[in-house]
Amino acid sequence: MSAYDALLEVVEKVGLNKNTAREILHSDKYVQAVRQEQNNVKQMGITSVPTFIINDKYALTGGQPSESFIQALKQISEEEENTQ
Repeated sequence: MSAYDALLEVVEKVGLNKNTAREILHSDKYVQAVRQEQNNVKQMGITSVPTFIINDKYALTGGQPSESFIQALKQISEEEENTQ
């Protein structure tokens, strides 16, 4: 099975329309939006996955324990409250 076929199989499994997905894959409908997002990510200095972007301002990178995310989200929340 090709990667293309595997992708379409996943599309169908998650309840999306396989024919619509196939049409999108064969078009350039979202090329500009994807390229723009790639540029935004590059400008933010993101080079690893996973990277979680919060409020278009904070980035949590890598697979980390849930405690690390909880701590980071608390710090972000406090910082956001202090800037309002």
